[in-house]
Amino acid sequence: MLSQRIISEQQLKQLTAAGYAFAILDPCMVSETIKKAEEAGQERAVSLFNQTPLEEYFTLAPYVFRADEALLEWIPKQNSVLVFAKVSLQELAAHLQFFLMAALPDRRRWYFRFYDPRILKAYLPSCDLSELSRFYGPIRAFGFHQEENIHVFEREATGETVSVHDGQLWTIRPEQYNLFAQLATVDFLDRMARHLAQKFSSAVKELGPERTRQWVHSGIDRARAYNLTSEQQIGVYLDLIFTFGFDFDQRQPWAVLILNDPELNAETKALRLQGFIVE
Repeated sequence: MLSQRIISEQQLKQLTAAGYAFAILDPCMVSETIKKAEEAGQERAVSLFNQTPLEEYFTLAPYVFRADEALLEWIPKQNSVLVFAKVSLQELAAHLQFFLMAALPDRRRWYFRFYDPRILKAYLPSCDLSELSRFYGPIRAFGFHQEENIHVFEREATGETVSVHDGQLWTIRPEQYNLFAQLATVDFLDRMARHLAQKFSSAVKELGPERTRQWVHSGIDRARAYNLTSEQQIGVYLDLIFTFGFDFDQRQPWAVLILNDPELNAETKALRLQGFIVE
């Protein structure tokens, strides 16, 4: 059973002093992760890609750190995952590595970024009891900074022995995959909003927040109607909307030709459209 509670920074310091606290950092979210891991040394920081098929992507590797007071002072609080367990750093890393690759509902292999706090906070409540037992394994709780406190997701100890690493890929159920898709959409919308506000500040200011959101949502749908589905392709389409107007795809002759050419695939359409973006 999963329970949630709040602990204070003082309680976190006590757990850290007792040697029960760890932190997972992702270099895609915290750029100095690898530098910090090198400074900490192998006794206090381990790459989750180490000795796995993902090892060659070391620049993207998440690291598990044994927490200390200095690390807690340094880590960007909103971009880290705290882990509480009475195990060694190496044992914890070995356990977490099992979940890096997962099987999607259609049986495709998928790289599971469970160490992203946005994903993990949504994933844990979606797990059934069996999944929780196996995913937590030797872990007592995961924690996430929330303002001045830490939001803890704790699994109640059952005393049963669960086979965690059975050689089978970790499985993501359809409803969980849909949840991740929703999170990805929200994340993309947030990133696009920041990008547009920076690149087209005057237009965004004139439109206002509500109308800007409407343009982005409708623009994504219109881009997909032209088979532009990747983030990069949709981003190009949205840039053109804020450059030439919402209905540029109907008013600009070059856009009409490119977007409606049956001989062009989505990648080629986006590449040709990109040439009309004013930097």
